Amino acid sequence: MRSIIALVRQRDYFVRAMRRTPGVSYSPALDHQPNFKASNFLTTLTCSTKSSESDVDEEPDKCLSLRIEKLPKGVTVGSALQSWMGDGFPVHGGDVYHAINRLRKLGRNKRALELMEWIIRERPYRPGELEYSYLLEFTVKIHGISQGETLFTRVPQEFQNELLYNNLVIACLDQGVMRLALGYMKKMRELGHRTSHLVYNRLIIRNSAPGRRKLIAKDLALMKADKAVPHVSTYHILMKLEANEHNVDGVTTQREHLSHSLSWLRIET
Repeated sequence: MRSIIALVRQRDYFVRAMRRTPGVSYSPALDHQPNFKASNFLTTLTCSTKSSESDVDEEPDKCLSLRIEKLPKGVTVGSALQSWMGDGFPVHGGDVYHAINRLRKLGRNKRALELMEWIIRERPYRPGELEYSYLLEFTVKIHGISQGETLFTRVPQEFQNELLYNNLVIACLDQGVMRLALGYMKKMRELGHRTSHLVYNRLIIRNSAPGRRKLIAKDLALMKADKAVPHVSTYHILMKLEANEHNVDGVTTQREHLSHSLSWLRIET
């Protein structure tokens, strides 16, 4: 009886784990993997966003994001920002981050790029690493990886850091330029920058297609060589892959790795 209960609990855990597998932006390179969505750029993890429901209830006159969203076609983002300042509202980073995350959710990448270009050009406040990371993200999405690389070289040296490199690698993977991504990862090692778990999640998902599964072992070996600590989301992805193959032993193994990882996390904190 106990074994039956244990199996039921284990099955429920697997189901919950699969449902919790993170996903954000769509990547053309992952068309053959409809059950997976890759994690988004690192910048999305560094600032909070308001829920869609609360956004709807906000007054347009007091929300920069809604002003930009409601712009008619052909009207520039700059006009919305000028109107915003004309009404006595300063342009703060928090308003910009909120607007960027809203525009990303809505798939309005051109508007997001237009916003960041205005911020960098007009400098209503001193741009930092987040601003340049957003600019890089949407430049690649609209103009391609070549333009993104050119932009990267023009970013002030102080901001050509770990965050920007990780986002550049993610952009390369999203565009399917694997060799270029690996080249930048090598450059990061030389500079002493850490590679984010989001990059490895991207690699694992890319290699989850039939015929490429053996490459996942190389991804995990690379992760270990770089001394990158697997994130909870990494284990969830691996468990989902094993579950899709109906490999109960594989799921159990990944679950044990996850439990061990979480126990070490609790000890360290």
